[in-house]
Amino acid sequence: MEQHRPTPAIQLAFLPELSDANFELFEIEPSLLPLLSKDQPLLIKSYNPQIETPIDQQEEGKGAEQHLKATASLCTAEATYKLKKSETSNTMLFSGLKSGTIYKQTSVYVELEKAQTNHYQVTQVIQNYPILEVNVKAGTYSLGSGIAKQELLDQCQISKAELDLMLKEDHRFRIIDIGGDKVAYFSKEFFSPLVDQVFTVINSHSLKSVSVAEIIAKEDSTINSKYKVKEFELLIDYTLRYLGHKDGPHYKLDKDKIVQALCLLKLEDQTKVSDYAYLTAYLNQLKDLFIMVEEVDLKQLQKGGSFEPSKNLFEGFQDFDLSCLKSQALIVPMSEIKDVSLRQDHMIILLDSLYTLKLEQCQGSIQKRLDVLFQIKEKWTKAELETYLSQFIDLTLTFDQYLMKNTRIVRDQHPFIPSADIAYYVKKF
Repeated sequence: MEQHRPTPAIQLAFLPELSDANFELFEIEPSLLPLLSKDQPLLIKSYNPQIETPIDQQEEGKGAEQHLKATASLCTAEATYKLKKSETSNTMLFSGLKSGTIYKQTSVYVELEKAQTNHYQVTQVIQNYPILEVNVKAGTYSLGSGIAKQELLDQCQISKAELDLMLKEDHRFRIIDIGGDKVAYFSKEFFSPLVDQVFTVINSHSLKSVSVAEIIAKEDSTINSKYKVKEFELLIDYTLRYLGHKDGPHYKLDKDKIVQALCLLKLEDQTKVSDYAYLTAYLNQLKDLFIMVEEVDLKQLQKGGSFEPSKNLFEGFQDFDLSCLKSQALIVPMSEIKDVSLRQDHMIILLDSLYTLKLEQCQGSIQKRLDVLFQIKEKWTKAELETYLSQFIDLTLTFDQYLMKNTRIVRDQHPFIPSADIAYYVKKF
């Protein structure tokens, strides 16, 4: 029988210039271990947001830019991880396996927690790279230079797989591929008139599907005189992606996508002065808008068919189906409006990191985000909170666990169904 031989003893010795700055101990999940031995980089990325503070909120003697605290994350090719410093009651020594040299002693280490996709960082950066740049003197536009996808990756705490998915599937952010592995931001000031022009052509010719070439050939206004042919084709093509599904050179119009595009554009128009609009006025403007759009009518938004009030912008709101605006807006019942002078009607609020500075300043911190939401209104339904918080929840927690820890439940009369009550979530303390 082979005898067990003890491992030879190693004489430990402290490094003369021992310093806490030399090494950091990372605790990582087993799935990341194979990446350490492969040619797949593990990148630690910082994010340094600089946000302009509104004039009415600027402090005397300070500029418009507000420098927020920088954060750090670790990114692989597929995922992003939060970095969190933790402390143990034990002292740990780092030594060479053969030399016995102690390089560091510490009780602090860095934990990794898998993070949700940092959409808000990408939206903050991309707005600095508009799809078109204006020539003020000539009154014309030229295609913007955009930003390389790699540079977007470098500036944001996001993995390549997460960014690719966001650019490919999430048109909510209006990010357009301009070729050369570059992207740019399709701002509302260009997108809105193009949508109007596309519908003018579609309605005047009663089209059920349309191609970019047909739009350009039938378009008889002066809008395309501002653009070069290549740029106009690109803009029309991207506009049609919001209104239908590509089928060869044509786009087959889709009523649901049209409704979503029009609802958001009208809300952006209504809330460009302040974050909110009165709900009745907003719905009346939608009615007028749909009258001009032959492809859809008001029945697309009214109760009936596949309309499920439980999935609406507010649980149980039964007059119109505004579920297409989830993650971008919310309905505040009249009874919940904090400013009594504004209690003339229910409100609809545009609430998105692209448009709401308060949420962007949260830098992905779920606690700060929750605090801001409670500043907007005091009572929230579970569905509402899930819409605006779920992507920031640590993946080690369920959403119910998070709510149980950070909020409390109260029951009150339903604002839109007089015979029912509803569970609200309010601040715990």
